[in-house]
Amino acid sequence: MLFPLRRTGPKGSGQFERISWDAALDEIAERFTSIAAEYGPEAIMPCSYLGTEGILNGLNVGDPFFAKLGATIAERTYCDSGSCTAYTMTIGDTAGVDPESLVHSKFILVWACNVMSTNLHLWPYIAEARKRGATVVVVDPVATRTARAADWHIAIRPGTDGALALAMMHVIINENLTDEDYIAKYTVGYEELAERVQSYSPEWAAQETGVPAEDIRILARQYAQSQPAVIRVGVAVERHAGGGQTMRSLACLPALVGAWRRPGGGILQLPLWAFPVNWAAFMHPEMLTPGTRVVNQFLLGEALTGEMQLDPPLKALMVYNSNPVVVCPDQDKLVSGLLRDDLFTVVSEQFVTDTAQYADIVLPATTQLEQKDIMFSWGHLFVTYNH
Repeated sequence: MLFPLRRTGPKGSGQFERISWDAALDEIAERFTSIAAEYGPEAIMPCSYLGTEGILNGLNVGDPFFAKLGATIAERTYCDSGSCTAYTMTIGDTAGVDPESLVHSKFILVWACNVMSTNLHLWPYIAEARKRGATVVVVDPVATRTARAADWHIAIRPGTDGALALAMMHVIINENLTDEDYIAKYTVGYEELAERVQSYSPEWAAQETGVPAEDIRILARQYAQSQPAVIRVGVAVERHAGGGQTMRSLACLPALVGAWRRPGGGILQLPLWAFPVNWAAFMHPEMLTPGTRVVNQFLLGEALTGEMQLDPPLKALMVYNSNPVVVCPDQDKLVSGLLRDDLFTVVSEQFVTDTAQYADIVLPATTQLEQKDIMFSWGHLFVTYNH
C-alpha cells in the first residue's frame, strides 16, 4: 500500500478511496481533537505491538505522542511478560547464557523451542556441541524439526511443563545430585524449595505429563550429571495458565546442579536483557499524566464493546505495528467493537489487513527494508544496524 485511504463503504467492507497525506492527517487531527474535547483524551487509545521490531520503529514508537496526548495507556502483554517476570524474579536481570557458549555444553535441553525453525542461528552451536559429544534433548508436545533432530524427544502433554520441571527437581534433590557448594554460596530459599518439591514425584508427574516416571528420572539424572548443562527455553512455556510459575521452576534447575559454574551452563531465555537500551529515551514516561487509565490490549474486545464500562468510553483507536483482529482473543467481540459507527479507527499498515478492513483511515507504513533502525535480539548478543 502506497497511499492513504479513506473508507467509502460500510465498516468491514474494505471499500476505500485514495486521499492525500495532508487530507488524511488533517482528518485524524480534527477527529482526535474533537473527541478529546468532548470526552477527554482517554477516549483515544493506541494499539500496537511488534509488527516492526526495531528499537526506533518498533514497540515504543508511538508512546511519546500518546503520552503527551493523554490517551488511554495500552498495556502490552501478548507475548513474554509472564516468563520474563518469572525469569527476573528467580535469577535476576541477566542475559543468562551466551548462545555461542553452547559449543561447550555437555547436555543441551531444548524446552518449548523449535530452534531449527525459529532460532536457526543457534543450531550451528548445538551441532558443534554434538560433534564434541553433547546430548541434545527436546521437550515439546510436537515432533518438530528440532525434536526429530535431537537425541531424545520427550513428547510432553501440552501445558504440563511445570510438572516435569518440579519432578526433575524432586529427583535431583532426593538422589543427592545437587551441587551443595554452589547452592550454599549463590542461592537463597533452597530449604523451602527442597520441602516444596517432595509432593511432586516422578509418578505424580507421569500422570500429569504423559511422560513415564522412569524417563523423568533418567532425564533428571542426565541433566544433573552432564555438566555444563544448558536449558534453551522458548516462550511457549508461558502459553498456559501457570506459565510464569513454570518459568520459575525451570530457572531454578541450573542453580541446583551448579550449571552456571562453566561456559555453556545455565539457562537461555531472552538475551535481550544484555542490551543496554535506554528505553525511557524512546518511551518518555515523564510525558504521561499521572493517573491515566491503563487497558490491556489483550482485552481490547471487551474495551471496545462496552463490557469494561470505561468512562469515558473509547471513541478512537489508532492501530500500528499490529493486527489485533488476528492476534487478540475474543475475535468476534473485537470485530463487533470495530464495527461501531461511533468509533473512529486509524490503521497504519503495509497492507490492507483484517484489521485495516474496519478502519476509517488507513495510512501506508514502511517495511523493515525501507527504514533505518537499530535491532536488539531475542537470540544472540549482537546489536544490528538495519540500513
